[in-house]
Amino acid sequence: MEEIKDTEKQILNAAKEIFLQKGFDGARMQDIADKAGINKAMLHYYFRSKDRLFESVFRELTSNIFPKLFQSLMSEMPFEEKLKSIVNNYMDFLVINPDLPLFVFREINSNPERIANILKDVVKIDDFKNQLKGNVDNAISESGLENIDATQVVLTLLGACIFPAIAKNLIKIVFKMTEDDYVDLMIKRKEQLPKILINGLKK
Repeated sequence: MEEIKDTEKQILNAAKEIFLQKGFDGARMQDIADKAGINKAMLHYYFRSKDRLFESVFRELTSNIFPKLFQSLMSEMPFEEKLKSIVNNYMDFLVINPDLPLFVFREINSNPERIANILKDVVKIDDFKNQLKGNVDNAISESGLENIDATQVVLTLLGACIFPAIAKNLIKIVFKMTEDDYVDLMIKRKEQLPKILINGLKK
């Protein structure tokens, strides 16, 4: 049993590396098998199709972030503190997984239905979206914030977190930054982004 789990983990690690590098369309099961150090027949024994393997990789990646975001949303903290917690957790996740945003961006452009279906089924994205919308609506009614569509707030939050990760190399060139400069910028952004968003919601 332990050997089965080790082999599955070995395959998932190899698949994650190949998918992040080549995307779903560019990844070949043979490449993943070679990377995992097994034959293709064994790969198909554990994961019968590339779709199933992709979903497993995506499930593992998203399981590292969504529970933390849900925990922040369901807490008793004031809305501004929830926003800080969401931004901190999300940006920390992006720093640890720098290739993920560009990978997801590519896959969304290539096959948005596949990503949407996995998100709905695996990470209950609708629950997260509705919970966040409810938090924004409550904060608007209770705190006298500007009455702005919660969907716009969600899109702004996601875009503000994701863009610096996707455009990392461009940012470093334009602003003449070293890797340490970029990391320092992201640390400061974690502190300042919630304030920017809250100030934008204030009347």
